[in-house]
Amino acid sequence: MTRPEPVRLHFRGAAAWPRWLKPDHDKSDPGLFRVDREHVDQVLDRTVCAFYEDPLWAGILPDRQTRYSKMCALFGFLLRFGVMFGEVYAPSEELEGVAVWLPEKYARSDGWPAFRAGALSIMFRVDMPSLGRLAAVGRHTSAQRRKHLPGPHWYLALLGVGPEFQGRGFGRRLLWPMLDRLDQENLPVWLDTETEENVRYYERIGFEVRDDHVVPEADVRLWGMCRTPGRKPDINSMDD
Repeated sequence: MTRPEPVRLHFRGAAAWPRWLKPDHDKSDPGLFRVDREHVDQVLDRTVCAFYEDPLWAGILPDRQTRYSKMCALFGFLLRFGVMFGEVYAPSEELEGVAVWLPEKYARSDGWPAFRAGALSIMFRVDMPSLGRLAAVGRHTSAQRRKHLPGPHWYLALLGVGPEFQGRGFGRRLLWPMLDRLDQENLPVWLDTETEENVRYYERIGFEVRDDHVVPEADVRLWGMCRTPGRKPDINSMDD
């Protein structure tokens, strides 16, 4: 793959945000390493590499020669958005992987919050046909999520482990503490995934398939999955 130097992404910290823009949800620590604004550059390359061959991103960004740089722009935005309006965690300060969790209020990653996280800059770095395919995927997934979970919930927007760290249990280390916390808060979780292997993985954690459809614009099959509070994972059978 064409892999230039990672794009450096800089944005103002929380101290610079107006009080009325700050998220109003509780940000209690689930026992993981909290990814903050200063870690975005460090985790970006590893996250993009984890998803470079993913069928969803291959469908949205079919040109392999430019996929890496465009994914840097898109994943950088998602990480910034998660830091600002959700919760972003890594297994440890080594940043082996990352999970981006968004409360239901911010699960669409759009509107004024998206503008604050740098969405406008994406238009200068990603071509319009690719953005159109991404928007189509977003419309499909958001509609299904709202249909099946109309009430308060959390959205697992991203779970990725660096290729060099896969198969060593970092995925479940990212998931279980937060799922345990949301069990205590009696809140369900939604995620979207695009491979049957991932479906089996999440089913072992207690997720159930609620939607299965093809997004024709990106020529990708997506599964929408929900985990209701209290469904315990089969930790011993889980692999990354």
